[in-house]
Amino acid sequence: MILPGDAPMRLTITLCLLAVASQAEAAGVTYHLISYAADQDGATLSGYFTLRPEPDDSDFSTDDVLDWSVTISQGGASYTTGVSDPSSLLTPVGNIRRTAAGLTIAPGQGGLLIQSDAVLLSYSRLGADEYSGGFGPFGWDVKSPSMGGTDPWVIARTLGAPAVPEPSTLTLGGIAAACAGAGWSRRRSAA
Repeated sequence: MILPGDAPMRLTITLCLLAVASQAEAAGVTYHLISYAADQDGATLSGYFTLRPEPDDSDFSTDDVLDWSVTISQGGASYTTGVSDPSSLLTPVGNIRRTAAGLTIAPGQGGLLIQSDAVLLSYSRLGADEYSGGFGPFGWDVKSPSMGGTDPWVIARTLGAPAVPEPSTLTLGGIAAACAGAGWSRRRSAA
């Protein structure tokens, strides 16, 4: 039991736990884009979205995006856009579902447009299904794409492995454990 005179100890433990919790939220969940070669006319797609943790089966929103990057490669050239590109634009339309496994778009439910001065990537399930992307003279525009046979379309997946904690998270976790240990030790000696 923490005694009434232990207010500084209670405050220290509370602050440590809040710091650890805020670091855990900052880590986010990373979804990796899926490259559907059969629909991309020889191009390769790679990239990711790192999103704030949310309850399972929620909507994808730009408010939740912590970081993102998209690279399209074809014919020996590659172009990348992302959060660090001032010309980039990430526009979700309608309902893009995010689950623990991935990001999906159901028929008639929505779309996602990613564009910059160099790159275009579009998933559209509003009206006719269309999947397009590319850069410069390279690209694809497919009506009724196969998308690997998935329906709803799976546009990105988590890797399924737990995230590796940042060093600062480990440090804060150690501090929280030390605070808890100090409080426990103090209680034992008071008893």
